[in-house]
Amino acid sequence: MVNEAPLKGLGFRPGNISVTVKDEFSAFAKKGDIKVKRTGTDDFVNIPVNFYGIDRVSSDKNAWGGWTFNSDGGKYSTSNSMTGESDEFDAPLVMQNVLVNGNDYEVLYFEEQIANQYVLVDNQDAWMSLKVNQQQNSELKEAQLSVKNNEGNRERSGVVMIMPKDTLGFIGRDNLLTSSGVFTDCADKYVLIAISQKSAFITSSDFEVISDSQEPIMVLKVDSPSDEDIEYCGTNNIYKVRLQSHTSYSTFKIVSNVYADFEVYSWHNLSQEDPVKYPSWGTNDFCDYMSSYIFWNGISETNGYDEKGDVLKPLCIVVRKWDEQSQSSPIVAAILIYRE
Repeated sequence: MVNEAPLKGLGFRPGNISVTVKDEFSAFAKKGDIKVKRTGTDDFVNIPVNFYGIDRVSSDKNAWGGWTFNSDGGKYSTSNSMTGESDEFDAPLVMQNVLVNGNDYEVLYFEEQIANQYVLVDNQDAWMSLKVNQQQNSELKEAQLSVKNNEGNRERSGVVMIMPKDTLGFIGRDNLLTSSGVFTDCADKYVLIAISQKSAFITSSDFEVISDSQEPIMVLKVDSPSDEDIEYCGTNNIYKVRLQSHTSYSTFKIVSNVYADFEVYSWHNLSQEDPVKYPSWGTNDFCDYMSSYIFWNGISETNGYDEKGDVLKPLCIVVRKWDEQSQSSPIVAAILIYRE
């Protein structure tokens, strides 16, 4: 838009032309001409105008606003700066008024390896997925971000970037990150959003496994147990212990760090109506104590498999607490031991 048009002046005197770019075109490259016509004639001169567009990406969401998805990707949350609490919303994460220079762009996904150090991942291997739509009657865009189910045992983080293809070609994929995995200055301004996703499991100190394994055996708290696991265990307070395939453990003991006053539900307490919690792992040579559970003969390389070598259902060890009022022992926790 030419300010104060039409312009007036004398042909032999220099003049100034002031051009303003409208907000709706602030992101997009535009070319055009300003026509200067002499009064009373049909003569005119074209003055080319070339607007290169903004050199960044933005939306109505704070790119580094602490966006966190739950383990199955169904919800996301961010910290409320006013209350300090976390507000939760249904996925996908929608970003309005997305500004990116032009329509010929590429979506790039980066996964965080360690703190603030990233690697570029192929789109087909990425656990993040961005869908971009044109906003109605506007050159602005709407973007919807979804994530896959996180079946790993740790929280993961990533970054979504949108970059015009000509800019990407000029910078080069190899120059988006430094040698240490940090975003370069030329790439950082194209970050659309940074996110994290919780794991389905949480490393827990509620229980500890003592064994002769060279590698520590983690006890993982299930963040969102399935209905099948809840029915199988009789509780939604479930922990999992994964054993390596066909590996023996001559020493195997589970110690509770929080359930010291609770009693473990051992095999000889199981009723005939509830045999599923003790599938035939090939041994019943274990014993329960207050706050610990010991496999006296350890776990052999064949425990956890049937005669055909197929993996059995997990061995479910349930923890009960005696309730004086009801004169019963409700299940308060369960540990699933399973093979890979």
